[in-house]
Amino acid sequence: MEITTSNQLFIFGVCVLCGVAVGLLYDFFRIIRRLFKTRQTVAATQDLLFWILVCVVFFAISLNINSGEMRLYQFLGAAIGATAYFLTISKFVVRACVVLIRFAARVIIKIISLLLMPVIWFYKLIKRPLFFVINIGVKSGFRARRNVLFSLSHFNKYIKRI
Repeated sequence: MEITTSNQLFIFGVCVLCGVAVGLLYDFFRIIRRLFKTRQTVAATQDLLFWILVCVVFFAISLNINSGEMRLYQFLGAAIGATAYFLTISKFVVRACVVLIRFAARVIIKIISLLLMPVIWFYKLIKRPLFFVINIGVKSGFRARRNVLFSLSHFNKYIKRI
């Protein structure tokens, strides 16, 4: 397959965009690490997963646009794209995503608390009478059961007379 200069320029541009996508993918892992404090083993596993994904995606793109031929300018394009992304907007993207995710989490927590408010109100309403009844049963359990059974037996005798 003959590769023209315009085709090489197109492949280089695609690889620059691929480098930007790699930067975005790495920022995704950085955001996860900022939101959830991860251990070193988890971070190492995430890094390994990141590089496996990068290799698979880069090879698939190279296979799709350049028949699987790997050229030096492809790697340079990806490196230029990733470097440009990290030097320009990466910091702002990570900060904005962390702020937005934390804000969304607060909103979701507020909505859940508002939805649970009637349940909590009902629990507070019946808590004291319910615990009072339970405590009576615990303190005088035998006597209370005996009184209930005695009342039921009298009620049964009364029903039989009728």
